[in-house]
Amino acid sequence: MKARSYKILILLLLGVVLVANAAPGPPPPPPPPGLPIDMGVGVLILAALGLGVVKLKKQTL
Repeated sequence: MKARSYKILILLLLGVVLVANAAPGPPPPPPPPGLPIDMGVGVLILAALGLGVVKLKKQTL
């Protein structure tokens, strides 16, 4: 039963990917001025800093 459900999930995922590629949306708007780095990179940096703080707290306790 699990193998069948995995096959169904894979087919659904493949269908979603094909539909998303077949009908592309409008182009993204230009980035606002004043942002030197991409927002995705900024989020990754904040997440890394948060993990570092948690690790330091665990080491000091």
